[in-house]
Amino acid sequence: MSTIGEEANKLKSHVTEYANHRIELVKLEALEKVAELSANLSSSLIFFFLILSFVMFGLTSLSLTLGEIWESYALGFSAVTGLVLGMLMVGLIFRKAIVKRPIQNMFVRLLFKNWKSDA
Repeated sequence: MSTIGEEANKLKSHVTEYANHRIELVKLEALEKVAELSANLSSSLIFFFLILSFVMFGLTSLSLTLGEIWESYALGFSAVTGLVLGMLMVGLIFRKAIVKRPIQNMFVRLLFKNWKSDA
């Protein structure tokens, strides 16, 4: 027969092993979240730069076209610059609703995607 001390040592070793496994699981879950967040951020940045280059070429084309129509490239580029500055002002005024909240919501959704299933 085993004594109470031996049983306590076994229990202690099982609890220690469980705690170590639980810590390892938390580390792996955190690593998975960071990897997923990094992948999403990287793909979003690539998509952003593709859209940015498309917009820049489009605006240059619009500037040249307006310059041809108005027979003054300076006037065409000035008109497009004014359009871009107007859009920038609208973006600055509404940046919280347009930029900040959607990005915050995206990060919260990514980080807590499996939160309900884990609880």
